[in-house]
Amino acid sequence: ATGAVAVGGATGASAGGVAAGVSNMYSSLPGRMTNVQMAHELMLDRRFKLTDDGGSPVENPVFARMREYFHTAFWESIASDLAQVPPCYVRVVRVLAEMRDGIVELAEGTVEVAQIRGVIDVDAIEAEVRGGALRWEMCVGLVEGIAALLARLQAPKRDVEAGVEWRRVQEELAGAGGDEALCGVAFCNALKVLLGRVNTIRVDAANTRLRMIAPVIELHGVEYERAHMKKQGVKLVERSGHWLGGAVRAAVGSGRVSLQRLRDGAADAFEEVHRLAVVGLVAGVETSGVLTKEECPGTMMLDFHRLQVAQGEHQFAVLGAAALAQLQGMREAREAF
Repeated sequence: ATGAVAVGGATGASAGGVAAGVSNMYSSLPGRMTNVQMAHELMLDRRFKLTDDGGSPVENPVFARMREYFHTAFWESIASDLAQVPPCYVRVVRVLAEMRDGIVELAEGTVEVAQIRGVIDVDAIEAEVRGGALRWEMCVGLVEGIAALLARLQAPKRDVEAGVEWRRVQEELAGAGGDEALCGVAFCNALKVLLGRVNTIRVDAANTRLRMIAPVIELHGVEYERAHMKKQGVKLVERSGHWLGGAVRAAVGSGRVSLQRLRDGAADAFEEVHRLAVVGLVAGVETSGVLTKEECPGTMMLDFHRLQVAQGEHQFAVLGAAALAQLQGMREAREAF
């Protein structure tokens, strides 16, 4: 991805390739976006960046809540695994493998890679588990080794918050002593913190790349989105044609837009048609009332969640205005009586 950014004469395809590089950087993070979604957001705002948890400021809030529920359930299941007698380490090993792969990806091309694989030697850990020889001291040493790796890889702006989390982890590990139940909880919490730090570093890396590719997307993002929409099929394009056609007929019929100005290619006329078309979607004029993906024009699918939010705000305003009007009518009737 870095190499693609350095290329001066990018094409629409290379813009997609650069976006893919960013997507790959956090492909396993919760709340991930597709390449074309990132390109679209950068076209709207070249300062766009991912949130600290790897999500997007414009994502559907329902998805964010679902991600939170799955996240909580996942770590509760690991704590339950470690509370068994004997403890079950299957999911722990998977978490360690994910951490190793994520850290290796961040350090790719550096001398750190060999050390990372040595510190998080998943095969050796699995062998210790099978032999029943995974001791508490080894778990603590593993956590400390991973924390040291992350401290070298993270951005300086993260040092303070990471330090606070790490001191809390150290205190919990030290307080566990020889109590097996406390050890399991402390180890699980340590892994949770470490994986969170890995994901935070990956988000920072992805955001750095987003800043680098913003100029490329600004020049070639339209080509990239156009190519993406062509792949979606004829029906999406037909929906957009029907939607815009209806907006043109309504705008010309109401006298808001001159048909001749549209024929002359006047930009302000086309902007007014598009504005009226979007208002129609939000107000439910062109849909069954609540906008669905099946009714959303193909060319607006990347803004579907924005339209949903706008429609919700519109409906709230309409209901509020109706309620106020009804109260006013009741008040006037009472005063007249």
